[in-house]
Formats: sequence, structure tokens, C-alpha cells
Amino acid sequence: IARANLATGERTGLVKPQWRPRYDQMEDSILIERADTAKPETPPQRRRIAELRTRQRADSIGLTLRWNWNTPFFISPHNPQTLYFGANRVLKSTRRGDEMFFISPDLTMADTMKIRVSTRTTGGITPDATGAETYGTIVSLNESPVRPGFLYAGTDDGKVWMTRNDGGAWEDLSTRFGGVPAGTYVSRIEPSPRDSLTFYVTFDNHRNGDFTPYVYTTNDGGRTFRSITANLPTGGPDFVHVIREDPHNRDLLFVGTDVGAYMSVNRGRSWQRFMTGLPTVPVHDLRIHPRDRELVAATHGRVFWIVDIAALEQVTPQVLAADAHLFAPPVAWQYADAPFEGQSTGQQTFAAASPPYGATITYRLATRQAQMRLAILDATGDTIQTLNGPGAPGVNRVAWGFQGKAVPRPVLSAAQRRDSSLQMQRITHVLDSLQTAGTNPM
Repeated sequence: IARANLATGERTGLVKPQWRPRYDQMEDSILIERADTAKPETPPQRRRIAELRTRQRADSIGLTLRWNWNTPFFISPHNPQTLYFGANRVLKSTRRGDEMFFISPDLTMADTMKIRVSTRTTGGITPDATGAETYGTIVSLNESPVRPGFLYAGTDDGKVWMTRNDGGAWEDLSTRFGGVPAGTYVSRIEPSPRDSLTFYVTFDNHRNGDFTPYVYTTNDGGRTFRSITANLPTGGPDFVHVIREDPHNRDLLFVGTDVGAYMSVNRGRSWQRFMTGLPTVPVHDLRIHPRDRELVAATHGRVFWIVDIAALEQVTPQVLAADAHLFAPPVAWQYADAPFEGQSTGQQTFAAASPPYGATITYRLATRQAQMRLAILDATGDTIQTLNGPGAPGVNRVAWGFQGKAVPRPVLSAAQRRDSSLQMQRITHVLDSLQTAGTNPM
């Protein structure tokens, strides 16, 4: 059906099989065998129907799907028609979600006892009808934005997989994470936006009373992994939900934990809290806007939070070694508030603090300065305004509201003041005459 070069992931002559249960075919055969259901079954019919039922059950093995409460699915970054879904197997659709077919076997541990408990007896008295407690499922699924068909899957029972040929063959990576307890929930797999051999994996074992942050990376396509947990806190509930690599600066990483967010400017060799203005809240997901250079955090119960990271994307070892550094500013826009026309705003309105008006100027200081003065120059190099900024060590910001040089009022002589007054009187007289004549002068 397909020939694949497993070293490169290239495929030729591909006609992917579309897995479909034969349940309907078996039911049709049973109806044909016993065409008149008003008559009792004959012994030969009973035997043949029993054989068909047995074949029906055998054909259905592996087709029963388990879906997690937080089912992962995504649109391929390489083709908007292609969608991937994670159950206990990976499914793919090339028709925007229609006609899904399997591209993997069951990727979980398939612990029959835990699956039976989670699907039939959860709750004690009655089963959990919502499926929230379903076990043995894929909970993280992703594709490399660099190479199509490079897929990564992680499960809630500790399995980590990758395929280089869109499901033609899957490689089990689960035993390559030293220090992670067996069966630990795979909270996120994050492929690098620039390198198909680099990706990140985070684990969450808090369900077993283990609040340790587990963060790993590979640069050789999953052959080896190393921990980049470094100095992330281990004494509290800082288990990790998500990790992101910045699309503009590969050394800049962010993680979201159950109590907030952290950042690293050296690819995980060290971390620092990134919480100014952000409440103590579980950060379940992070996204980096590639155009606006903003980090968006999705929290559990505390809405979305956005922070400008354009300056952080420019941090290099040279910047950190300098006494002072001025970051390239983002494009700034002059605008004014639109007039209010009395439109309805509904029962309530939500309002949050907007960024300061004007051009944002960001700079970094290695040490505290008693006073910081920033000069705004025009195209000729002339200073048009001087701003006072904070002198604290670290990254600081100040906004320039587009003000220019103050234009001095002209000093008029007595004759000039008299002539100016007479001129205004003449203008007023002419306008009054036009209006009296029935002509609108304005």
C-alpha cells in the first residue's frame, strides 16, 4: 500500500488504507441470513448467525476508542484540510474533520483493570457518564511545523511516541526520560518551530502526590533526552502544564505551571519567575503571537493574560553582559478615541487596563541608576523631547506620547498687536456680512 523510507520519512506510491469497522457488513449478512424475522430461527440459521457474531466481535477489536476529557486535536500547520485527533489511537482526516481514519495502533499501556474501573465503575455507585475519568488515552498530540508527518503523541499513562512518516511507523520513546516515574501523565509535547530534531516534553505526576516539575528536551530527534528543569521550584505545586519555545529566539523558553509562569533566556539552563501583574493561577496553555510579539496565557478560571515579550526576544548573551542596552522599539501608532454614538453595550461591559498611549521604549540596566534620561531625536538628530525613566536594574519601560518641541509664542510689538487685532475685526465683519446676505460662510 505504501513504501516508506524510515530514515527520511519520504513515501512513494502512497494510498493510505482507511480503517473502517465491518460491523455494518456483518449486520447486513445477518439480515440476509434471516430475512424473515417473523419466523423462528432454524438450527442452521442459529449456528451461522452465531459465527457471524463471533467474526463481528473479532473485527471490532481495537476499534473501540477512548477519548480523554481534554482530547487533543489540531489543524496541520502544513495543510488546513488536514486534522489530527488523539483518542487511545491517533486519527487523521484530510477532509477538515470528515472521514477520520486510524494512523496508529493503541499507543497507551492499555491497562485493562484501570480502563475497566475508569469506564464502568468510576463514582462508586454509578459510572461516570461524562467520560472525564477515562483512562488510557492520548493527552498530548503535535506535529512539527518544520516537516509534515513528524508527529508526537503522549498519553496519560506515561507513553511518549513519535513517527517520522505520518503514522507509517511509530517509535516508543517512553524509557528515555531518566528520573520520571513510570506511568507519569505527559502534559505537553512541544516541537521546535525551527528544527525538526528538537522538541520538548513535560510530565505531570501530581495525581500521585508528586509535585516535581519534569521538563525534558532532545536535539537529536528523540534518541536522547536531558532534563532542563534546572532551578524550577520543587517545594510547592509547580508541576508543569505546558512549555513553549519562542519563534524568534530559540534560547527563550516559557513554562506554565500550576501556580504561574516561568521564563528562561538560555534554553532552560536557568529559570526565573515571570509573574509581574499575573495572579497566582494555573497556567494551562501558552501561545506566542508571531506578529505582535506577545505571550498569551490561558489560565484555569482567571481568563486570558497577555504580555509584550518583544524585548525578551532580543535578549542575547551580549545584551546581558552590557551595562545598558536599548531594545528596538515596536511600531507605534497615533490614534484618537472614536466618538460615542450611543450604541448599546449590553448588560455589562468588561474593561481592562490598556497599554500606555504612545511609543513604548524598553531598555535594560545591569545595575541601579540614580537617574535615567532618554532623549527623543528627530530625523535630523535634533532632540525634540527628553524623558525621565526608571533606573531599576533589569528591564524598564517608558512611553513617549509623540510630544515634540514646545513652539514658543511669538513676541509681538505694540504695532503688531494693533494690526493683529484690526485683522481679526475685519475677518469677523466679512463673515457677518456674508451670513446676513444668506450665504453660509463656513
